[in-house]
Parts: sequence; structure tokens; C-alpha cells
Amino acid sequence: MIRLLRAVLLSSLPLLASCSSLYFPPPPQVPLLTQKGEWSAGVHGNFSQNAALQGAYAVGEHIGVMGSASFLHSNKKESFFGNKAERESVDHDFVEAGVGYFTRLRKDQRVLEVYGGLGAGNTKRTRFNNETNITDQSAEGKLKKYFVQVNYTSKDEESFHLLGRDWEFNYGTALRASYMQLNDLKLDGVVQAPRTTCSSNQLLTPA
Repeated sequence: MIRLLRAVLLSSLPLLASCSSLYFPPPPQVPLLTQKGEWSAGVHGNFSQNAALQGAYAVGEHIGVMGSASFLHSNKKESFFGNKAERESVDHDFVEAGVGYFTRLRKDQRVLEVYGGLGAGNTKRTRFNNETNITDQSAEGKLKKYFVQVNYTSKDEESFHLLGRDWEFNYGTALRASYMQLNDLKLDGVVQAPRTTCSSNQLLTPA
């Protein structure tokens, strides 16, 4: 199977304002496991220097494990048309892991996966002047997340004709509910109270 793209058509992550700029979620993971010994892996990146590694493995006939690690380390202008001296640096490292149940439905034409897991990481965002080396604003903390995810996917491959050849793909829907906590939060070096939020994602992902 040729994997063409992974698109998010509908996604919502209503985090608190104080931590929305400190948490950068990894790409959605839909392993599509169907039998013991099957595995799935992916590497993702974007122009914002955000990179993610993902993998999943079926340890039993209906039991699977999955994990991901995402990294973002950037130092760029605060705004596209802004002064080159006004910089913003981001350091974000986050890992998550889950275990779940999978099975095939409707005469092996559909796959149902249910996963639960947790994640943890460190994050820091700093705005500073590159010429004076004076920090204008800084925010940092430790992230902790709990999540439940349900994937419902078609294993039947569709195809379309493009550039002189047929491209095969399949598609699925992933629903995720998450509970996020930001601990040891420091704003400009001053310790703040922990922040928490709940979120839900609805994803339609070609795989």
C-alpha cells in the first residue's frame, strides 16, 4: 500500500491560553493493526522544524502498543515582517505511549482500535533581543497528558488515476479525548499554579 498523505480535516484542541503556546501536539497516529506481529512506523516533519517519530506493534492477536516522540527546537524572528533582532526560541520535547485493543469488523473490511495512554515532556518558549541579549518574556514547564483514542478504519483500498498511474489509499476516522496538565510553570522565572485542560480531537485521516 502506498501512503499518499495524512490530512487533518477537522481538529480542535482548546487549551488554556497560557499553555496553548507551550504544547505542540504530535501528528495523529492511526496504526491500522490487524494481526499479531504487524507493525507500523512513520517519520513526520514540517517547515516549523517540528519532527516526530511514531511506531506501533501488535504484540498479540488483538493487543497493540504504540508510541511517539516529537521534538521542536527553533530560533527565529518573532514575526515575519518584524525586526531581525527580535527573536523567539522554542524548545519542546514530548513523548507518549499507549496500549490498546484492535479487531476486524464486517467480514474483515473494517478495523476498530481502542487505545489508552499517557504522555510527558518539557517545554520552553523565550522571546529575546538578539543584539542586547535581553529576555523580554519566557515561559516554561513540564507537560503531562492522559488520552483515550478510538480508530475506525477501512482496510479496503480505493484508487485514483493521476500522473499516468493508479494510486491506492484507504481512510479512517480517529477520535481522541485528552487530559493535559502543565506543571512547574514559570512565567519570567516566577513559579505559577499548575494548569489543566481537557480536549477532544476528531480526525479524518487517509492512511
